Amino acid sequence: MEQLTISAVVTVVGSVNITSKRLNITATGALNGLGGGYKPGLGPGSRAYRAGQGGAGGAHAGCGSEPTATTCPLTGTPRVYGDAFFPTDQGSGGAPCCGQALGSTYYAGSGGAALRIIASQTLGIEGYISVEGQTPASDPYAEYSGGGGAGGSVWITAGTLLNSGGSIKAGGGAGEARS
Repeated sequence: MEQLTISAVVTVVGSVNITSKRLNITATGALNGLGGGYKPGLGPGSRAYRAGQGGAGGAHAGCGSEPTATTCPLTGTPRVYGDAFFPTDQGSGGAPCCGQALGSTYYAGSGGAALRIIASQTLGIEGYISVEGQTPASDPYAEYSGGGGAGGSVWITAGTLLNSGGSIKAGGGAGEARS
């Protein structure tokens, strides 16, 4: 494709590749992959709900809500999955709340989508790109809350990145503290 201009919010789900010689995301445009990755309890950095515990946050480049370690103590998953130099993985979902099934979005956040952009000539970002993990909705009646989703991946290759005022975000969703 010669020229691609994104001037509205485009929802990104799963893993998406965009290739164009010239790509421009206008101030009103966005590539929004917030919560577009693995559903709660799914993905290499997630786990199922455990009775008597709050839902752990999804992990991608760390242990989510668990302490930093080579292997995350609660999930038993490796601390990092994916590749920092060639990021193509979706973020894992947070652990679902209150005994809900894996994949249930009941008070748990989905991970962020994975986005690959190749703009062989120029890339301008005035709007935003987000592959953030989703923050779970709050359940005021539950003793424990579900975990936030892990951020996804953005891998950009551009001939020239234009001086732009936009943003790129891939952080994890927040959890909720209970006392």
